[in-house]
Amino acid sequence: MSIGLGVDYKDLERLLDYFEIREKDVKNLRFLGNILLPYKEEFADAFYNNLMKFEDIKEYIPESKLQ
Repeated sequence: MSIGLGVDYKDLERLLDYFEIREKDVKNLRFLGNILLPYKEEFADAFYNNLMKFEDIKEYIPESKLQ
């Protein structure tokens, strides 16, 4: 069964385990998500603007893709 974004439950389980994300972390992320959702565009802009400060990252995320 797929949960969207091309990730199925097995993949998600492996990712959560790999990054040591536990149920409490998921609950905290959901809580924060509800708070941050109204600011999603500003948050995304700030996040990518910060990433683009690092020259190496431009190899993986060209600035033209962020326009």
